Amino acid sequence: MISRYLINFIVTILVLGSIGCTDSTEQSDETDIFMWMGSNHLIDEDPRMYESMLAFADRHSIIPYESGANTVADLERFLRYTQKEGISKTWIEIGPDNGITIKEFVEDPEKRKSTLNRFRKLARTYKSYYPDFARISIFDEAPLGAFDRDPQNKDYETIFHQFSQYAPKAFSLLYDAFKEEFPEAEVGIFLHHPHNASPEMAGRYSYIESFMKSTDSLGTAPDFIYSDVYRGYFNRGYGQEATDKYITDVVRHTKEVAKEYDIEAYQLGQAHTIKLGYTPSQRQIDTNVEAMLEGNPDGIGWYWPNYAATNVVRDNNDGKGTPANIDVSFNPFVPNNWGKIGPAGSLYGTSRDRFSYSYLRMLEATDQLEPDKAFDLWIYGHDFDHVEHAVLMKPKTSSEEQWEFIGYINPQQDKDGYEEDTREQYMYSYNEKWHAVIFRGLSRQKFLNSDTLDSSKKLEIKIESTDESDGSELTAVYAMPYYQTRHFVTEQKVTELIEQQSRWVSINSLGSYIRPVPFTLNSDTVFTGTVRGEQPYGGAESFRHWLDTQYSSE
Repeated sequence: MISRYLINFIVTILVLGSIGCTDSTEQSDETDIFMWMGSNHLIDEDPRMYESMLAFADRHSIIPYESGANTVADLERFLRYTQKEGISKTWIEIGPDNGITIKEFVEDPEKRKSTLNRFRKLARTYKSYYPDFARISIFDEAPLGAFDRDPQNKDYETIFHQFSQYAPKAFSLLYDAFKEEFPEAEVGIFLHHPHNASPEMAGRYSYIESFMKSTDSLGTAPDFIYSDVYRGYFNRGYGQEATDKYITDVVRHTKEVAKEYDIEAYQLGQAHTIKLGYTPSQRQIDTNVEAMLEGNPDGIGWYWPNYAATNVVRDNNDGKGTPANIDVSFNPFVPNNWGKIGPAGSLYGTSRDRFSYSYLRMLEATDQLEPDKAFDLWIYGHDFDHVEHAVLMKPKTSSEEQWEFIGYINPQQDKDGYEEDTREQYMYSYNEKWHAVIFRGLSRQKFLNSDTLDSSKKLEIKIESTDESDGSELTAVYAMPYYQTRHFVTEQKVTELIEQQSRWVSINSLGSYIRPVPFTLNSDTVFTGTVRGEQPYGGAESFRHWLDTQYSSE
């Protein structure tokens, strides 16, 4: 999110500031990838989709980031889920109590007592679950977030002035409270751009150097620096190249300041739809990743919810808004409708292809996903309603009883997951439709143990249906070579390939399971099958015989 005050001065900075670019610093050996989770919304409203997100994070070593963990109960709920999934690293964002300004927090010990006590309780709770690794961001897009706005501050200038006056001491108090109980934890600052941008770019609004010096003098310098830039606020007016250079400047300057204190720097990008209705294109997601990595960060990630429907400007009162009279997105990648969960629907639940693409692009760019060591799982059938069927696969080294949860089929919302009167062309419900779903970037070593599947090798799959299942039909499963993001195919495109070029799909797969008669996935059924590498001989008659053989062997 971004304040209208920030828009007013940052556009001036982009016009007047120097947008020079120096040679790229060599990228760190390991770059953390993190994922905003939206636990407070999803655990209550869509826990199966949440479990699928955690499974995706776990198999790609992505760190779950939770900003809604300000109470012990909320923190414990988040950590119970991550522990259950076997995730080794987590990250939370916490802040002061509501109803207090930064000035009051620093000057009135009585008013800050409740916040500091809560921080100590949160620290003890976090340590009880994750004693070996914990990362905590303090503030929220400061100076815009965290503390209540002082009524005497009428514009951004006065907000920023007051924040810079009191922020080092406020951070120090919060930092000490958490560290008293959990000294091993990493506690850092979430400072909003342009305050992490260079002085050449941001002028007097460049603040991170001053903040670090002040907190260091208090003995409480942050353990890391965290920043964000949502490109959609600048891309339309200033162009892709200038926006990319601004992102790189923020990341590079943050990293340079962090190095002075031997700490790390992290950057949040935009893959979601912002309040202006801007949804990034596939190309802009690519250049966003490139621009962030050009600044040599220690970690990068994406935000979790959409804040509006694509090309719909959100109302000031947080209503649904009205369609923009122009295309603010410039070829949006997987446009989204107005979902009910969170501000306008989770990225995972309303535009999963964009979610998958964004994270896979990061993993590829940081050399954490090797195409020849991964594969995609294509599942085709009819009436795959929202999260009705869980997919499990058997690791090659496991016992007969051990299966690994991959995720729920179709995490995208059905029609009732969207607000009324929104545009149906951006609803990705598969209800009463023939459609494919994809699980991407799975490990060949874990599940295939080979580059190909032949007569002696197979991929074992199980599908368990929930009580809500109303009879979906499964007809085909394909283990496909991993498609790098430069060759990315959406689930809609895969559906067309299977329906129009099914023989090509089979021949080019690593293995396939095809049924001449669909398997009905009901609440009282469990499907188990094997994906094998045998391919049919030419001709319709022999193809039918091969199908029958596959079917009868189950």
